[in-house]
Amino acid sequence: MVEFREMRKNELKNWNDLLEKASFSSIFHTLEWLKVAEKHTNAKLYPLVALKGEEIISIFPIFYKKKGFLKMILSPPPKTGIPYLGPVFLNYEKQKQDKKESILTDFAVGFDSFLTNNLKANYILLISPPGQIDCRNFKWRGYSPEPFFTYFIPIHDGTEKCWKQLKKNVRNDITRGERGGVTFREGGKDEALIIYDSLHERFKEQGMEFPLTKRYFIDIFNEFYPEKLRIFVINYKGDIVGGLIMVLYKDLASHWQGAAKTNVKGVALTDFLQWNTIKWSIENNYKRYELLGANTQRLCQFKSKYNPQLEIYFQLKKSSFLAGISEKIYLKWLKR
Repeated sequence: MVEFREMRKNELKNWNDLLEKASFSSIFHTLEWLKVAEKHTNAKLYPLVALKGEEIISIFPIFYKKKGFLKMILSPPPKTGIPYLGPVFLNYEKQKQDKKESILTDFAVGFDSFLTNNLKANYILLISPPGQIDCRNFKWRGYSPEPFFTYFIPIHDGTEKCWKQLKKNVRNDITRGERGGVTFREGGKDEALIIYDSLHERFKEQGMEFPLTKRYFIDIFNEFYPEKLRIFVINYKGDIVGGLIMVLYKDLASHWQGAAKTNVKGVALTDFLQWNTIKWSIENNYKRYELLGANTQRLCQFKSKYNPQLEIYFQLKKSSFLAGISEKIYLKWLKR
């Protein structure tokens, strides 16, 4: 049997240490990111631990939010730039398959029991991290799974191998950029705000609202820069023509947010920016590079040029009939 409870205040100092040891953990699971998300979403953070006896087998951040009839459990909450969250497990990958399945069965039963007895939620939306692909026990308990995808580029073999894996036209574009005077450099807060404004404008041009508020964006920057967050920009004739924000965790460098202007003299600026960021990651001893955005068809053609590995993860949703109707109303409100 697995018991769930909220981690006590005096225990929270151990959250990130447990996270470092856990399978499938990400920078988005860190207590600092969760606290910023809680501050800006009007949702209450529950930093849960799952215990089997006295042993912690999982840590699981969830957010509780009430909107009208909806009593929602969200992991992650919307409009936070968190692509996935969900539970992470300790000592999981060392187990044999029968033990893994036993853990996940007890975990799903215990989680539903905690929600029923403590939060009485009628709408649950979880997006588990890449790697945690066994969602069967949630499916068997009435959750609807939907597959999502992300790209990972293995970069542990060095710059030369990664360069050779690029399509020839991409390599040519990058070389033309170098010869044509496009330069790559690191930036700081000023450059981060330029990137934010350019993303805001790009969304506005498409009739959409950029989901991250500037205050949230600044809080994330202040919390993680420079150890876990880096800013990169490309310049042409003295102007910034593109920028990328990368988050760093364990051996993974992830392209979190970014934008570039249209081509300059036949140079694919986005490719130039992306390649130089990958090269920086290799030079700084990261082993994998994540290209977030494999769920958007128009972005996949660009990202697949880097010969990445496609990895699956799952959204899991469960709701009552009335909560399902309320969800549609809530989503319309979110879009507005």
